[in-house]
Amino acid sequence: MLSFQQNLERQEIKKIRKAANCIGAAYAFMFVWLWLFELMLISSSGFARFIYNVASDDVYSSIIDIVFSIVVFIPPYILAAKLSGEGARCLNYRAPKKGSFLPLLFMGFGICQIGEIATNMFANSVYIVGIEPVMGTVTYKTGFFGVMMAIISTAVMPALVEEFAMRGVAQGLLRRFGDGFAIFASAVIFGLMHGNLVQAPFAFVVGLGLGFVAVKGGSVFVAVAVHFLNNLVSVGFYYLSLRLDTTTQNAVYACYAAFALLIGVLGFALYKDKGELLRLDTSDTKNSFTRKLLAFFTAPIMVIALILTLLQILQVQGGA
Repeated sequence: MLSFQQNLERQEIKKIRKAANCIGAAYAFMFVWLWLFELMLISSSGFARFIYNVASDDVYSSIIDIVFSIVVFIPPYILAAKLSGEGARCLNYRAPKKGSFLPLLFMGFGICQIGEIATNMFANSVYIVGIEPVMGTVTYKTGFFGVMMAIISTAVMPALVEEFAMRGVAQGLLRRFGDGFAIFASAVIFGLMHGNLVQAPFAFVVGLGLGFVAVKGGSVFVAVAVHFLNNLVSVGFYYLSLRLDTTTQNAVYACYAAFALLIGVLGFALYKDKGELLRLDTSDTKNSFTRKLLAFFTAPIMVIALILTLLQILQVQGGA
Protein backbone atom coordinates (compact mmCIF):
# COMPACT_ATOMS: atom_id res chain seq x y z
CA MET A 1 0.00 0.00 0.00
CA LEU A 2 1.41 3.36 -0.99
CA SER A 3 2.27 5.80 1.75
CA PHE A 4 0.60 9.21 1.84
CA GLN A 5 3.79 10.89 0.53
CA GLN A 6 4.14 8.44 -2.36
CA ASN A 7 0.53 9.04 -3.31
CA LEU A 8 1.14 12.81 -3.39
CA GLU A 9 4.18 12.27 -5.61
CA ARG A 10 2.20 10.09 -8.01
CA GLN A 11 -0.63 12.59 -8.21
CA GLU A 12 1.81 15.38 -9.02
CA ILE A 13 3.41 13.29 -11.79
CA LYS A 14 -0.05 12.73 -13.30
CA LYS A 15 -0.71 16.48 -13.29
CA ILE A 16 2.67 17.17 -14.91
CA ARG A 17 1.94 14.61 -17.64
CA LYS A 18 -1.47 16.16 -18.27
CA ALA A 19 0.10 19.62 -18.62
CA ALA A 20 2.84 18.16 -20.85
CA ASN A 21 0.28 16.53 -23.15
CA CYS A 22 -1.64 19.81 -23.48
CA ILE A 23 1.53 21.79 -24.20
CA GLY A 24 2.85 19.05 -26.50
CA ALA A 25 -0.37 19.05 -28.55
CA ALA A 26 -0.19 22.83 -29.02
CA TYR A 27 3.52 22.62 -29.85
CA ALA A 28 3.07 19.74 -32.33
CA PHE A 29 0.39 21.72 -34.18
CA MET A 30 3.12 24.03 -35.52
CA PHE A 31 4.91 21.19 -37.33
CA VAL A 32 1.68 19.54 -38.49
CA TRP A 33 0.50 22.85 -39.95
CA LEU A 34 3.80 23.31 -41.77
CA TRP A 35 3.70 19.85 -43.31
CA LEU A 36 0.04 20.15 -44.31
CA PHE A 37 0.92 23.41 -46.02
CA GLU A 38 3.78 21.72 -47.87
CA LEU A 39 1.44 18.89 -48.86
CA MET A 40 -0.99 21.40 -50.35
CA LEU A 41 1.86 22.88 -52.38
CA ILE A 42 2.82 19.46 -53.71
CA SER A 43 -0.73 18.35 -54.52
CA SER A 44 -1.86 21.54 -56.29
CA SER A 45 0.43 22.91 -58.97
CA GLY A 46 -1.66 26.07 -59.52
CA PHE A 47 -1.80 26.79 -55.81
CA ALA A 48 1.91 26.02 -55.52
CA ARG A 49 2.80 28.52 -58.25
CA PHE A 50 0.65 31.17 -56.61
CA ILE A 51 2.20 30.64 -53.17
CA TYR A 52 5.71 30.50 -54.63
CA ASN A 53 5.21 33.84 -56.36
CA VAL A 54 3.78 35.39 -53.20
CA ALA A 55 6.41 33.95 -50.86
CA SER A 56 9.23 35.02 -53.19
CA ASP A 57 8.39 38.65 -52.46
CA ASP A 58 10.00 39.67 -49.16
CA VAL A 59 7.07 41.88 -48.10
CA TYR A 60 4.46 39.18 -48.75
CA SER A 61 6.75 36.68 -47.05
CA SER A 62 6.69 38.89 -43.94
CA ILE A 63 2.88 38.93 -44.06
CA ILE A 64 2.86 35.13 -44.28
CA ASP A 65 5.16 34.99 -41.25
CA ILE A 66 2.77 37.21 -39.28
CA VAL A 67 -0.25 35.08 -40.17
CA PHE A 68 1.70 31.90 -39.39
CA SER A 69 2.68 33.24 -35.95
CA ILE A 70 -0.91 34.09 -35.07
CA VAL A 71 -2.28 30.75 -36.28
CA VAL A 72 0.23 28.45 -34.56
CA PHE A 73 0.76 30.31 -31.27
CA ILE A 74 -2.62 31.73 -30.31
CA PRO A 75 -5.52 29.24 -30.86
CA PRO A 76 -3.56 26.03 -29.99
CA TYR A 77 -2.20 27.45 -26.74
CA ILE A 78 -5.55 28.93 -25.73
CA LEU A 79 -6.96 25.43 -26.22
CA ALA A 80 -4.06 23.92 -24.25
CA ALA A 81 -4.79 26.23 -21.31
CA LYS A 82 -8.47 25.27 -21.37
CA LEU A 83 -7.86 21.52 -21.71
CA SER A 84 -5.41 21.61 -18.81
CA GLY A 85 -8.17 22.88 -16.54
CA GLU A 86 -6.19 26.01 -15.66
CA GLY A 87 -7.64 28.35 -18.27
CA ALA A 88 -6.72 32.02 -17.94
CA ARG A 89 -5.40 31.41 -14.41
CA CYS A 90 -2.06 30.29 -15.87
CA LEU A 91 -1.48 33.64 -17.59
CA ASN A 92 0.60 36.29 -15.88
CA TYR A 93 -0.46 39.52 -17.56
CA ARG A 94 -0.33 41.79 -14.54
CA ALA A 95 1.76 44.96 -14.48
CA PRO A 96 5.43 44.25 -13.58
CA LYS A 97 6.46 44.57 -9.95
CA LYS A 98 7.30 48.12 -9.00
CA GLY A 99 10.93 49.00 -9.68
CA SER A 100 11.69 45.65 -11.35
CA PHE A 101 11.03 46.35 -15.02
CA LEU A 102 14.17 48.25 -16.04
CA PRO A 103 16.71 46.11 -14.10
CA LEU A 104 15.13 42.91 -15.45
CA LEU A 105 14.99 44.34 -18.96
CA PHE A 106 18.72 45.05 -18.75
CA MET A 107 19.44 41.59 -17.32
CA GLY A 108 17.39 39.93 -20.05
CA PHE A 109 19.27 41.90 -22.68
CA GLY A 110 22.57 40.61 -21.28
CA ILE A 111 21.28 37.02 -21.12
CA CYS A 112 20.40 37.22 -24.81
CA GLN A 113 24.03 38.00 -25.54
CA ILE A 114 25.14 35.06 -23.40
CA GLY A 115 22.83 32.97 -25.60
CA GLU A 116 24.67 34.23 -28.67
CA ILE A 117 28.00 33.22 -27.12
CA ALA A 118 26.58 29.79 -26.21
CA THR A 119 25.39 29.34 -29.80
CA ASN A 120 28.86 30.06 -31.18
CA MET A 121 30.37 27.59 -28.71
CA PHE A 122 27.83 24.94 -29.72
CA ALA A 123 28.48 25.52 -33.43
CA ASN A 124 32.24 25.18 -32.92
CA SER A 125 31.70 21.98 -30.95
CA VAL A 126 29.57 20.25 -33.58
CA TYR A 127 31.91 21.39 -36.36
CA ILE A 128 34.55 19.21 -34.74
CA VAL A 129 32.42 16.09 -35.32
CA GLY A 130 31.64 17.10 -38.91
CA ILE A 131 28.18 18.65 -38.44
CA GLU A 132 27.51 22.08 -39.88
CA PRO A 133 24.42 23.65 -38.29
CA VAL A 134 22.15 25.33 -40.84
CA MET A 135 18.98 27.42 -40.81
CA GLY A 136 16.81 29.10 -43.42
CA THR A 137 17.98 32.43 -44.80
CA VAL A 138 16.07 35.62 -44.02
CA THR A 139 15.86 38.62 -46.32
CA TYR A 140 13.96 41.88 -45.92
CA LYS A 141 12.95 44.63 -48.31
CA THR A 142 14.64 48.00 -48.02
CA GLY A 143 12.75 51.27 -47.85
CA PHE A 144 10.37 52.48 -45.16
CA PHE A 145 7.61 49.92 -45.81
CA GLY A 146 10.08 47.05 -46.03
CA VAL A 147 11.75 48.03 -42.76
CA MET A 148 8.37 48.39 -41.01
CA MET A 149 7.26 44.95 -42.21
CA ALA A 150 10.57 43.46 -41.06
CA ILE A 151 10.14 44.97 -37.59
CA ILE A 152 6.52 43.83 -37.29
CA SER A 153 7.14 40.28 -38.55
CA THR A 154 10.44 39.68 -36.73
CA ALA A 155 10.29 41.80 -33.56
CA VAL A 156 6.70 42.77 -32.73
CA MET A 157 4.69 39.64 -33.56
CA PRO A 158 7.11 37.00 -32.21
CA ALA A 159 7.49 38.95 -28.95
CA LEU A 160 3.72 39.05 -28.49
CA VAL A 161 2.59 35.62 -29.68
CA GLU A 162 5.60 33.50 -28.69
CA GLU A 163 5.65 34.99 -25.20
CA PHE A 164 1.91 34.36 -24.88
CA ALA A 165 2.52 30.71 -25.81
CA MET A 166 5.80 30.04 -23.99
CA ARG A 167 6.04 32.30 -20.93
CA GLY A 168 2.27 32.81 -20.73
CA VAL A 169 0.67 29.40 -21.24
CA ALA A 170 3.48 26.80 -21.18
CA GLN A 171 5.44 28.27 -18.28
CA GLY A 172 2.25 29.37 -16.55
CA LEU A 173 0.85 25.83 -16.59
CA LEU A 174 4.05 24.47 -15.05
CA ARG A 175 4.75 27.03 -12.32
CA ARG A 176 2.61 25.18 -9.77
CA PHE A 177 5.29 22.47 -9.92
CA GLY A 178 8.10 24.93 -9.15
CA ASP A 179 9.45 28.00 -10.93
CA GLY A 180 12.82 26.46 -11.75
CA PHE A 181 11.18 23.47 -13.41
CA ALA A 182 8.72 25.68 -15.29
CA ILE A 183 11.46 27.99 -16.58
CA PHE A 184 13.71 25.14 -17.70
CA ALA A 185 11.04 22.97 -19.35
CA SER A 186 9.47 25.87 -21.27
CA ALA A 187 12.95 27.04 -22.36
CA VAL A 188 13.68 23.61 -23.82
CA ILE A 189 10.44 23.75 -25.82
CA PHE A 190 11.22 27.32 -26.89
CA GLY A 191 14.63 26.24 -28.17
CA LEU A 192 13.39 23.14 -29.97
CA MET A 193 10.43 24.86 -31.63
CA HIS A 194 12.85 26.84 -33.84
CA GLY A 195 13.51 23.57 -35.64
CA ASN A 196 17.18 24.00 -36.52
CA LEU A 197 20.59 23.57 -34.89
CA VAL A 198 21.55 27.23 -35.29
CA GLN A 199 18.72 28.86 -33.38
CA ALA A 200 17.92 26.06 -30.91
CA PRO A 201 20.83 26.58 -28.44
CA PHE A 202 20.44 30.35 -28.64
CA ALA A 203 16.68 30.20 -28.08
CA PHE A 204 17.13 27.79 -25.17
CA VAL A 205 19.45 30.15 -23.29
CA VAL A 206 17.27 33.14 -24.19
CA GLY A 207 14.24 31.13 -23.06
CA LEU A 208 15.85 30.64 -19.65
CA GLY A 209 16.39 34.39 -19.42
CA LEU A 210 12.90 35.26 -20.61
CA GLY A 211 11.35 32.81 -18.18
CA PHE A 212 13.44 34.17 -15.33
CA VAL A 213 12.58 37.84 -15.93
CA ALA A 214 8.89 36.97 -16.35
CA VAL A 215 8.87 35.20 -12.98
CA LYS A 216 10.92 37.83 -11.16
CA GLY A 217 9.00 40.73 -12.69
CA GLY A 218 5.69 39.08 -11.88
CA SER A 219 4.57 39.70 -15.46
CA VAL A 220 5.02 38.23 -18.92
CA PHE A 221 5.31 41.81 -20.24
CA VAL A 222 8.93 41.94 -19.07
CA ALA A 223 9.71 38.94 -21.27
CA VAL A 224 7.79 40.52 -24.17
CA ALA A 225 9.95 43.66 -23.90
CA VAL A 226 13.23 41.70 -23.81
CA HIS A 227 12.13 39.49 -26.71
CA PHE A 228 11.14 42.52 -28.77
CA LEU A 229 14.44 44.33 -28.18
CA ASN A 230 16.53 41.25 -28.95
CA ASN A 231 14.74 40.63 -32.26
CA LEU A 232 14.79 44.33 -33.11
CA VAL A 233 18.57 44.29 -32.77
CA SER A 234 18.77 41.32 -35.16
CA VAL A 235 16.74 43.28 -37.73
CA GLY A 236 19.05 46.25 -37.23
CA PHE A 237 22.14 44.10 -37.79
CA TYR A 238 20.61 42.72 -41.00
CA TYR A 239 20.22 46.19 -42.51
CA LEU A 240 23.61 47.21 -41.17
CA SER A 241 25.21 44.23 -42.91
CA LEU A 242 23.97 45.56 -46.25
CA ARG A 243 26.10 48.68 -45.84
CA LEU A 244 29.24 47.45 -44.08
CA ASP A 245 32.07 45.14 -45.09
CA THR A 246 32.72 41.98 -43.06
CA THR A 247 35.58 43.44 -41.01
CA THR A 248 33.54 46.47 -39.97
CA GLN A 249 30.54 44.26 -39.19
CA ASN A 250 32.66 42.12 -36.85
CA ALA A 251 34.01 45.20 -35.10
CA VAL A 252 30.52 46.66 -34.65
CA TYR A 253 29.20 43.34 -33.35
CA ALA A 254 32.08 42.98 -30.88
CA CYS A 255 31.29 46.44 -29.49
CA TYR A 256 27.62 45.59 -29.27
CA ALA A 257 28.34 42.28 -27.49
CA ALA A 258 30.45 44.04 -24.87
CA PHE A 259 27.75 46.69 -24.44
CA ALA A 260 24.99 44.07 -24.04
CA LEU A 261 26.95 42.17 -21.39
CA LEU A 262 27.69 45.42 -19.56
CA ILE A 263 23.98 46.32 -19.63
CA GLY A 264 23.19 42.91 -18.14
CA VAL A 265 25.61 43.50 -15.26
CA LEU A 266 24.13 46.97 -14.75
CA GLY A 267 20.66 45.43 -14.51
CA PHE A 268 21.83 43.09 -11.77
CA ALA A 269 23.43 46.03 -9.92
CA LEU A 270 20.22 48.06 -10.15
CA TYR A 271 17.98 45.29 -8.81
CA LYS A 272 17.22 46.17 -5.21
CA ASP A 273 16.59 42.84 -3.46
CA LYS A 274 19.43 40.64 -4.70
CA GLY A 275 18.70 37.93 -2.14
CA GLU A 276 15.17 37.55 -3.49
CA LEU A 277 16.42 37.71 -7.07
CA LEU A 278 18.33 34.45 -6.74
CA ARG A 279 15.46 32.54 -5.09
CA LEU A 280 12.88 30.57 -7.07
CA ASP A 281 9.61 29.33 -5.63
CA THR A 282 9.40 25.53 -5.36
CA SER A 283 5.62 25.62 -4.74
CA ASP A 284 5.89 22.80 -2.19
CA THR A 285 6.60 20.36 -5.02
CA LYS A 286 6.57 16.65 -4.19
CA ASN A 287 9.06 15.29 -6.72
CA SER A 288 12.68 15.98 -7.62
CA PHE A 289 13.59 18.27 -10.51
CA THR A 290 14.87 15.32 -12.56
CA ARG A 291 11.75 13.24 -11.98
CA LYS A 292 9.52 16.11 -13.03
CA LEU A 293 11.50 16.65 -16.23
CA LEU A 294 11.34 12.94 -17.00
CA ALA A 295 7.56 12.95 -16.51
CA PHE A 296 7.18 16.05 -18.68
CA PHE A 297 9.25 14.91 -21.65
CA THR A 298 7.97 11.31 -21.65
CA ALA A 299 4.27 12.23 -21.74
CA PRO A 300 2.86 10.54 -24.90
CA ILE A 301 1.85 13.64 -26.88
CA MET A 302 5.03 15.45 -25.87
CA VAL A 303 7.06 12.51 -27.21
CA ILE A 304 5.23 12.83 -30.54
CA ALA A 305 6.01 16.56 -30.58
CA LEU A 306 9.70 15.84 -29.92
CA ILE A 307 9.79 13.30 -32.75
CA LEU A 308 8.27 15.90 -35.09
CA THR A 309 10.97 18.34 -33.95
CA LEU A 310 13.71 15.83 -34.75
CA LEU A 311 12.24 15.24 -38.22
CA GLN A 312 12.12 19.00 -38.82
CA ILE A 313 15.76 19.44 -37.77
CA LEU A 314 16.83 16.54 -40.02
CA GLN A 315 14.87 18.07 -42.91
CA VAL A 316 16.58 21.44 -42.45
CA GLN A 317 20.01 19.83 -42.14
CA GLY A 318 19.35 17.60 -45.17
CA GLY A 319 18.33 20.59 -47.27
CA ALA A 320 21.61 22.39 -46.66
